[in-house]
Amino acid sequence: QLKLVFEALKERSVMLHQAPFLCQPLATVIPAYTPFDLVFYWAGMKVYDLVAIAGRGVIGDVSYWQNPIRTLDRHPYLKHRSPTGQTLAGSIVYSDGVHDDARMCLLAALTSACFGVATVNHCRAVGIKPIYNNGITPSEGDHSTPCDVVEVTLKDNVSGGEFKVHAKSVINAAGPFTDQVRMLVRGKDHKATLAPSAGTHISLPAKYAPKNGAMLVLSLIHISEPTRLLSISYAVFCLKKKKQLLLKP
Repeated sequence: QLKLVFEALKERSVMLHQAPFLCQPLATVIPAYTPFDLVFYWAGMKVYDLVAIAGRGVIGDVSYWQNPIRTLDRHPYLKHRSPTGQTLAGSIVYSDGVHDDARMCLLAALTSACFGVATVNHCRAVGIKPIYNNGITPSEGDHSTPCDVVEVTLKDNVSGGEFKVHAKSVINAAGPFTDQVRMLVRGKDHKATLAPSAGTHISLPAKYAPKNGAMLVLSLIHISEPTRLLSISYAVFCLKKKKQLLLKP
């Protein structure tokens, strides 16, 4: 997991420098209602800063502490005192980034088309078949023998028609659906390599965060249980009811 954080931070830095019209720095505030939480969040963000520095993915300022007055000035909808009687101890501010991934996907397709690449939208692969022209037929279940050509059957989701495409190689860039694509080649012999994780995202009105900024509230219940692969935890995130009481109506 730490390696993924290094890669993500480095990629973030590259995107912010090469495509500033798609990515922007985002100052994120973490409010804390106890001195312990304030120190805990500060220590965690300093580790995050060190990882970013080591991976050359530093953007903006390093994380810093913010007193309660400054925190309430930036986030007027936060209450000074929680329903449990805890007084706002301050907040931690760290630099992150926001990325327009939909626009980037469209830009990649348009750029490829400008260089002569045939691009197709609203289309999915329904079959992948290796073709061997050298007379070698691998045994059933053997997927290590390199093939000469790959035949991919694509389905047009708009018209419902199907067509075939032949290529020397196929790049599987399906993200969380990687195993579904690999199953088109390996069939029932394919063993899952990814375990999905699920979470809950709650969108709040923009008034709860300052302009060009964001707020991260860590009053969450984290339930983790092992998956069948025993390598990735399945996490469920739920907001506590008191989270709603911390915001003025």
